[in-house]
Amino acid sequence: MVVLSRRPPVRLRKWADIQEVAEKTHAVYAELDVAKRELASMKNLG
Repeated sequence: MVVLSRRPPVRLRKWADIQEVAEKTHAVYAELDVAKRELASMKNLG
């Protein structure tokens, strides 16, 4: 018996792509925020 895999409709795949990009963007901004705070604390020490 051959089972054909069904892919989700294009709209759902695009929505999943949009969600993935949003999550990655959020993670990048979180890392930048941490780096900004670390830099500010280093400036305050020196």
